[in-house]
Amino acid sequence: MQFSRYFYLCLLQFVLGCSVHFSVSAATPPWPEAKFTHLADRQELSDVLRSFARSFGIQLVISDSALTLKEKINGKFHASNPSEFLNQLSSAHGLQWFYYSGTLYVCRNFETATRSISPQGIGLQEFRKALTDLGVVDPKFGWGELPDRGVAMISGPPAYVDLVVWAVATLPLPQPAQQIRVFRLKHAQVNDRVISYRDQQITTAGVASILRNLVTGQGGTGGTNLTNLPQLAAIAAPIREPAATSSGDDSRSSSVANQSANSGQQQNVRQQNLLLRPVIQADSRLNALIVKDIPSHMPAYEELIKLLDVPTKLIEIEAVIVDVNSSNVADLGIDWGARTGSAAGGFGRPGAAPDNVTGTIIFGRDVNPTTVIPNAGNYLMARVRALEGKGSARVVSRPSVLTVDNLGALIDLSETLYVQSIGERVASVVPISVGTTLKVTPHIIDTNDGQAVHLVVDIEDGAIQDTSTQTLPRVRRSTIGTQAVMNARESLLIGGFNAESDIRATDKVPGLGDLPGIGAFFKKKATKVEKRERLFLITPKILSAGVDVEVPTQ
Repeated sequence: MQFSRYFYLCLLQFVLGCSVHFSVSAATPPWPEAKFTHLADRQELSDVLRSFARSFGIQLVISDSALTLKEKINGKFHASNPSEFLNQLSSAHGLQWFYYSGTLYVCRNFETATRSISPQGIGLQEFRKALTDLGVVDPKFGWGELPDRGVAMISGPPAYVDLVVWAVATLPLPQPAQQIRVFRLKHAQVNDRVISYRDQQITTAGVASILRNLVTGQGGTGGTNLTNLPQLAAIAAPIREPAATSSGDDSRSSSVANQSANSGQQQNVRQQNLLLRPVIQADSRLNALIVKDIPSHMPAYEELIKLLDVPTKLIEIEAVIVDVNSSNVADLGIDWGARTGSAAGGFGRPGAAPDNVTGTIIFGRDVNPTTVIPNAGNYLMARVRALEGKGSARVVSRPSVLTVDNLGALIDLSETLYVQSIGERVASVVPISVGTTLKVTPHIIDTNDGQAVHLVVDIEDGAIQDTSTQTLPRVRRSTIGTQAVMNARESLLIGGFNAESDIRATDKVPGLGDLPGIGAFFKKKATKVEKRERLFLITPKILSAGVDVEVPTQ
């Protein structure tokens, strides 16, 4: 009933503001309820109608089809009132007429149009009464109602149908009663997650951004961990549909009147859509969504949030970055002969590894260590420790990071060099960042044998070659992007990063080597070029989810 009260208050203001106009534009004709006589002397039908309109000081609009009637009318006509005279004339010549706003409209009987109109927030009966009070609805013509759809169907002369549609478009809009609800999230993050990576930002959309994009029909700019976007878009479709006035017209309607009516409807629909535009706000303090929309849309929001706010499995990504001298890479070959779970043992050469050993690494003359080798972590670290004891290998870093399913983890081990850029009147400092960057995006796959992990790996390895102040620094960058599927707790080995370094060393006899002149006989300078391979060992581990705690909702 709140809709109805507001609607009638606006309607009263609308009628009072146009009181002069509607006092003349009532549907009741201005002629008196008295006897009417007309004498025709071989007049055409159109001339008789024009004479009738002039006698009462009103305008006449005749359709093109009615103007084609060239019948001559002769004789004296008697009627109980002017309306009865028009009815007799229409019955004899196949016409239909109606009066509105100082204008008499006349057309042929077969000229009809049908349209659907929407009451815009009030009941159909109240809607029809409002149009009748405005003098728009004529009981002579068709009016049908579809209560289940909230739509009324009107039919009649094209000019009459266009008049009703125009009146509907100019009626004041009811105040939309929007509702505000708070949805607290238990698992998902309401805000976007932004990772600053050197000179760029990586954004992962939160629930608030995902809902806004679904409601507005726009695409997101950040990545998501959703695999059911088509289902979400289908649920959000009713929210995106505007609360507009639907209309359908007959092809025989007047084009000029249709354009005017449709223009008014479009403006009315735009105003309605602005008033009914949903608002979705994120509350970081409560990790909650605040939604403002009409009550009929709230069930769709509940279903969307239920699909988005789900627990996700945790995955630990452990990475080991190892530098090995190129001359000792062959020592990392596998000579295990047996394997059970995470334990392995035995003897043999790399080329003679048995078939049941997965992840055999063979570095030969024709093999480049760019091959992605799964399940290598159980034996590689033992060999690395042995080489590390000889000084032929070094564990550069062993970072570990925790992430969730389908969300990327970023490990950035870099250094920044600032280069001065001097212009004519200005100088600036340009940062150059290089180092080792590891970005891993895991995805858990349920298989018949258990759970597997699909890894998307992007690696960038770089270094500053020359930091001389005389020239610009040289930077080396190498990148590898790959994918692999493995069982949980198995490892992925990625190689192929080669680097060279010049090692200058001076051996001398303590004390004597520092003497001027003769000290050169007691010391020796040596330059050695060291080639090394950088290997990345990545191990994903699926962690069990925590206890699900119920959180009260508002």
